[in-house]
Amino acid sequence: KKLASQLLINIRKGLEPLFFGAIGVFAFAPFSFKYALFVSYTYVIYRVFKLKDNNDTYDIFLWAIGFWGIGTSWIIVSIYYYGNVSLIGSVSLFIILMLGCISFFFLPIILFKRVLKNFSDNLLILVPAILILVELGRYYFLGGFPWLLPGYIFLDTPFQNLYAFIGVSGLSVLFYFLATANVLLLSKKVYMVFLNLVLFIFMLLPNIFIQSNDDEDSINFSIIQPSTDPFTKFDIDYVKEIEDEFVYLSSLANKETEILVWPEAPLPYTSQSNRYKDLINRIDKPLVTGFFSTKNGYLYNSVVNSEQSAIYNKRKLVPFGEYIPFEKYLRGLIAFFDMPMSNITSGNLSVEMDVGHKTFTPLVCFDIVFREIVRKDVKSSNYIINVSNDTWFGNSFGPYQHLEISRIRAAENNIPIIRATNDGISALISSNGTIVDYMGKGESGILNVKLVPTDVRTFYNTYGDLIIYFYIIIAFLLMFLVRMRDA
Repeated sequence: KKLASQLLINIRKGLEPLFFGAIGVFAFAPFSFKYALFVSYTYVIYRVFKLKDNNDTYDIFLWAIGFWGIGTSWIIVSIYYYGNVSLIGSVSLFIILMLGCISFFFLPIILFKRVLKNFSDNLLILVPAILILVELGRYYFLGGFPWLLPGYIFLDTPFQNLYAFIGVSGLSVLFYFLATANVLLLSKKVYMVFLNLVLFIFMLLPNIFIQSNDDEDSINFSIIQPSTDPFTKFDIDYVKEIEDEFVYLSSLANKETEILVWPEAPLPYTSQSNRYKDLINRIDKPLVTGFFSTKNGYLYNSVVNSEQSAIYNKRKLVPFGEYIPFEKYLRGLIAFFDMPMSNITSGNLSVEMDVGHKTFTPLVCFDIVFREIVRKDVKSSNYIINVSNDTWFGNSFGPYQHLEISRIRAAENNIPIIRATNDGISALISSNGTIVDYMGKGESGILNVKLVPTDVRTFYNTYGDLIIYFYIIIAFLLMFLVRMRDA
């Protein structure tokens, strides 16, 4: 009985951090039960920073498995279902990517805790500073995977307008502060219940401070969403069929349409080919589209338009999708690593385009996830055109979270976004992050929208994360002074 009882205790201890890590994922799209992340982070902050035992490394590692394992599970869809990789190979690649996220989350936290000992009386100052440093570190030093950031959950709440002032990082600091305060109030049940009740209600409230835009200078767009299979474009027997589908859907555009937008790389040839020129000649309106392009023997995933020679090349490529890490060892091993789009070169320059109706910043798929890229690119633009192909992620979390992040980029910079994807979710996003109109996942058709361009940028667009850097410096300076005083 004692052995069985101890076994059950050990199982519970193992499952508990996994459970609290996993429930945090439900705060993000498509679930958007935002309060779940407060519960999840309250648990991990308490276990690691407040509770004095020797299991902090074990607890945070298991919590991170629950959080990152469930939260990034959509990656396996593209590897297994669309990459033709065996189940074992798919799981192995997913585990490698997941362990990367986990390591860059829990290892710095454990290091900070070991270096900064006996800071339990200063949790409210230090814990948010540590967690935001870890968050920024993952953004800058992991090749960039700014997914599942706590600052994202304030979309569609009364906090949404703060994106224009302090951005996602600022709202992450606010989140860490509230979660830490929750931990400190655990011993004061009445105050803790009150704080959690306020948070729970507040996170359910809609964003009522919606900006009204003057549509006097609006631009009429038609977004084409063909919902074609991503593999058929590489089958020569289907290329003509896909071309005809694009031409047909484009012909359904309103007569008021001023610009057509197609999604990311819809066909297998390049924008320099004669076939591309023939296709463009079949379109009777200005067109902006994703397309492959070549230069000096290198292949790029680009944005081109029919009215201008400028080409934008995607800067943030997707590992194992558009390029192969350790290519000389992996290419040729399995079919997935020999896909035609897995040998793409990264661009390194921003481009501003003009199709005769204001200027816009072109971005391809993953580019829009990176706030610094967007912030710097849109200084003098009037809107963004983001072409993407979320087909690779099927009906997983990926497409919904990608749209969620795109909305935040609009709110951070006060700039509207045209989002054109192959099979959804295509959308017009207003300058404050509101979805004006959209076409759902898996639908095929045309979305006629009216965009209101803007030329007024936000405080965040001007100063970026400067306030956050000041906060980090002040927090650690205060901790240093406290340590010196107590020494």
